[in-house]
Amino acid sequence: HILILKLISDIANVPQQLMVGGNTAAATNGIAVLREIVFYNKGRKKWASTILWLFVFIILMMGSAVLTWQNYFSLLPSVGSVIAVVGYYVNNPNLTRLLTSIGTLFYVAYALVIGNVGSFISSLICIISAIIGFFRNVKKKQG
Repeated sequence: HILILKLISDIANVPQQLMVGGNTAAATNGIAVLREIVFYNKGRKKWASTILWLFVFIILMMGSAVLTWQNYFSLLPSVGSVIAVVGYYVNNPNLTRLLTSIGTLFYVAYALVIGNVGSFISSLICIISAIIGFFRNVKKKQG
């Protein structure tokens, strides 16, 4: 469920990032669309269930910073995306929420640097949603 919502968000973020000059974030969001498709199928399809995908997406995310390099701030979405790749790969919803929230903080910083209000708001919504989901799971476990 988390991956489907993230897929929709990343599809919408690619053109939005391009319009404001957030080339690295656009690239990482584009790669993230593929990541979500693969990780959604992990455990369902043999081709998507290999650990190699984890490393493929880490390399692609870091490569996106190199290919779209503008300055050191180009590292922010790539590093955040690497953290998110690990978060989406694990099979633990609370760890996924924690890691993706940490990764999203890098997008928040990037959005502030490039002046992308839409990305800033979107990133904050993702973090708030993850926090709510975390506490909802804690409450469920407590009965």
